[in-house]
Amino acid sequence: MEQVLGFKVGDRVRLKDGDGREHVIKEFELVHGLRSDFYFVHFHDNAATGFLAENYTDIVTIKTED
Repeated sequence: MEQVLGFKVGDRVRLKDGDGREHVIKEFELVHGLRSDFYFVHFHDNAATGFLAENYTDIVTIKTED
C-alpha cells in the first residue's frame, strides 16, 4: 500500500480549512517543483484536493475507534 509522509491510500481525512467534510484518499500525484517535490492528494469524492510537502500539509487524519 502506497504511503506518503504518514498518509496512505484509503485513509479518512479532512482538510484543515475547517469545513469539516470527510474525504478518503484515492491517490497521490507527485509534482516536481522548482525548489522541492510535493504531492497533490486526490480523494474518492473528487470534492477537493489535498497537499503534502516535507514540512507542510493541509490535511489531517480522522481517528477511528477500533
